[in-house]
Amino acid sequence: QQQLPVFQYLLPVWTSQPLPINDADTAGPSCNDNPSPSRYTVGLGSHVKNSRDSTQKNYAVDRIVMHSRYNYRTLDYDYALLRLSSSVSYNNYITPACIPSSEPSGGQYCYTTGWGDTRGTGSANALKQAYVPVIARSTCNSVNYPRQITSRMTCAGYPNGGVDACQGDSGGPFVCSSGSGSSAVWYVHGVTSWGYDCARPGKPGVYATVATVRSWINGIIN
Repeated sequence: QQQLPVFQYLLPVWTSQPLPINDADTAGPSCNDNPSPSRYTVGLGSHVKNSRDSTQKNYAVDRIVMHSRYNYRTLDYDYALLRLSSSVSYNNYITPACIPSSEPSGGQYCYTTGWGDTRGTGSANALKQAYVPVIARSTCNSVNYPRQITSRMTCAGYPNGGVDACQGDSGGPFVCSSGSGSSAVWYVHGVTSWGYDCARPGKPGVYATVATVRSWINGIIN
């Protein structure tokens, strides 16, 4: 993982006045353990975990919706949505990513970000990113995690490991871009879900696929 410049941590939120679908942030599974809205504050524009950045704006959460088919054993349907109590004002440090209509393709490189365990490779107090390739679902389901990968899961990582999400990154965004430079459009293709340890050879990170539950997200935020 490497340090990111100050940027929004793409949290799983929507506002009390629903955002247009191409401006909405998406689902995150970490709230499935405790779905009480009063326990959560969403910090947008945050970069350093243990302090409040000058670019950070905090929002109360007034509703959490867990996917009704979430399976604690298999981690299938590992999604939850958070609604903020007030609307978000975007700026250079707080920007949305789009909800995709299709899944990322095998071999496509995407970013996973978070404040999770770095296993001694750097401070977990500053937001980090990892750049990893998507693995074809058929390959991941037969070679990496036999018969454990459903159509709601996306695998990403290197054959020899070394770069991965880790404990503490769950619920964070897995984003891929379309285009490049200032014309790039970013999509939240997944949310960090599970894996076997961290950065192990042959054991990539597994992300809850967003495109497969797009209609569920639309039904809630609209």
